[in-house]
Amino acid sequence: MTIDDILPSAPISPARELVRLAQAAQAEQVNQGAPPPVSPPMGLEGNTFAWLDQWMDLVGRELKLALQAIPSLPSELADSIGRSVEVAGGLDAMVLMAVAVASAGFVVFAFRMWTSGTRDGGLEHVACRAGASRLLMWDAVDRLLFAVLLMTAGRVMMEGWGPGGGLPAACGKAAIRFYGIMLIAQVVLRPYRPRFRLIPVTDGVSRRIFALIGVAALISVSGPSVIPVLVRNGMDWPAAAGLAVMLLMLCAGLAAAAVKLAADGMTRVVGTAGRNLVLLVGLLLVTALYVTWGVSILLRQFQVFNAVLFTVGTLGAYGMIDATLGLEAGRGKQSRAHMIRRIFRFGGMLMIVYVTGSLWMSADGVVPSAMWPGLKLALIYGGGTAFAGFVAWEVTDYWAARAIGTAPRIDPLGGADDESEPAPASRLATFFPMARVIAAIVIVLMATLLALSNLGVNIAPLLAGAGVFGLALSFGSQSLIRDILSGVFFLGDDAFRVGEYIDTGRLKGTVEQISLRSLRLRHQNGQVHTIPYGQLQQITNFSRDWATMKFNLRIEPTVDLEHVRKTVKKLGLAMMEDPELAREIIQPLKMQGVADIQDNALLIRLKFTARPGRPTWVQREALKRIYVAFREQGIPFASNAVTVREGEHAPIPAPAGSPTVVRPTAFNPAYGAAAGAAAAAGATVAASAAVAAER
Repeated sequence: MTIDDILPSAPISPARELVRLAQAAQAEQVNQGAPPPVSPPMGLEGNTFAWLDQWMDLVGRELKLALQAIPSLPSELADSIGRSVEVAGGLDAMVLMAVAVASAGFVVFAFRMWTSGTRDGGLEHVACRAGASRLLMWDAVDRLLFAVLLMTAGRVMMEGWGPGGGLPAACGKAAIRFYGIMLIAQVVLRPYRPRFRLIPVTDGVSRRIFALIGVAALISVSGPSVIPVLVRNGMDWPAAAGLAVMLLMLCAGLAAAAVKLAADGMTRVVGTAGRNLVLLVGLLLVTALYVTWGVSILLRQFQVFNAVLFTVGTLGAYGMIDATLGLEAGRGKQSRAHMIRRIFRFGGMLMIVYVTGSLWMSADGVVPSAMWPGLKLALIYGGGTAFAGFVAWEVTDYWAARAIGTAPRIDPLGGADDESEPAPASRLATFFPMARVIAAIVIVLMATLLALSNLGVNIAPLLAGAGVFGLALSFGSQSLIRDILSGVFFLGDDAFRVGEYIDTGRLKGTVEQISLRSLRLRHQNGQVHTIPYGQLQQITNFSRDWATMKFNLRIEPTVDLEHVRKTVKKLGLAMMEDPELAREIIQPLKMQGVADIQDNALLIRLKFTARPGRPTWVQREALKRIYVAFREQGIPFASNAVTVREGEHAPIPAPAGSPTVVRPTAFNPAYGAAAGAAAAAGATVAASAAVAAER
């Protein structure tokens, strides 16, 4: 059974193509001239250890035959290469293939030079993510161009390019595979572009790792490409298996050396513990991959290895692209790169699950399962619906964050400028947190219901049950429902916004956060009040539109009021010309008139209209300027000192025997107001004492 028998009417998908490639690779490597594959035990006979012992015994016998054939490997290799060259058209065909490889490489090099301005222009001035993505795109274009040119040349120069194409075609395929594999190493290491490197190593370490991976990749692609051709042309299978095992061990050693070099190079960033973890995980992966490959070669069954290889390749490609998208740029939660990365992560995880399931659980997979058709439909329909809902949510969230803006953050400790206050958020920015939660709930519910409906589940009982459950919940949570509905109406009335200062009757403060059921206020002293919407009775907003500030000043009664009015008016116009104050003042400072007449002062009232953000700061600036201006204009402020003046009426004779009170003939200004008050108090006390003595 083939992949076409499983999905006869399904559209072309990555998983379908991966399975097809795996089948083609297995047919090329195994069924062309090699002996029939060895059938390992697939059931549990006795116990697990007995089953494992049968596997190990079978692999051991095959490995022993391969090692025994190594002494005869040189002669077998020479004979099979000679026959392969003769069958393929002689040395001329090999020379033509070498010329084709060189020509394709030269064309790619010329193409790189021609597009160098577009590739490298301004790379040092763009964000790392953008630069790395651009380089990745151009590197992929280079590989595609090389493959197309070489395959076209091979089909023109040789009779076939398929499994029967001979040794020249095998060499051409090895060149294409090698150049493609090195794309991953180039993107991750970037030997000559450290700014776009995905792992934290130095330039020298990066170049040494790149060289090791290049040698290992060349050996890894040459063996599977050339050995099947040699087997078809008379090479004994044990000798071919021995050659493959030798190449495999060499590649494993090079890969292990590259992993150790990378772990050592990352020590300065991740520390010793991180270095040991990277080394352990890398060596385990290398060992598992090459052991699986070796067992597949010995048993001539590459199904498990192909599944492992494509699974690891899919995970590696996912990690590489995700790391590229995460380079420096796009770390802000409101950036477009952040949105793209989240969408890629969600879609990539769905794709990985689908590809892995196709490779391992399909009819042609490693472990065929009757559950896979149902799981496949669930992934296609349910996963596709979930992905569409996730994309809709991310795009909506990104648009709202860019178009509406975010609510201002209240700094509890204040900024560097003590007078700075956060500007209130817009109405949409205030309402958006609640709308965000509601939109998320709606999208999740709709995506879930659509996914279940596409899978054939009858959602009518679910809707009916949800209605009954919602009714019961509404009766049991009346307070919660009241809070939510009250919040919707308050926000609908635009009663307050984030960043505004309000008074709820019992509590007051700056609106710091708005949730689905409660409001959080920050008092100017630092206390945080959380108030459910249902407990709000009335709202007094001090930060809406404008604020008129009125304040009084006490001046001497003898001051010319017209002079005071003109001075205040001139001062108000001067404040309007100040760039910093002009942004806050709507109507200038002016004098309204006399508010009250007191015993020793005139109470005048002044006012101005300012924006609601910082009216108290404007008032403090006005008072500071008034103090300076009044002193310059000779306008005195009223004093609380008590002044006693001597009248011209006849003195009252003192009773006999009373002490004599000496009064100055004139009030001495040197004594000041305090001296006059003390004298008056002394006179009163003396008079009282005389009256008491007479009685």
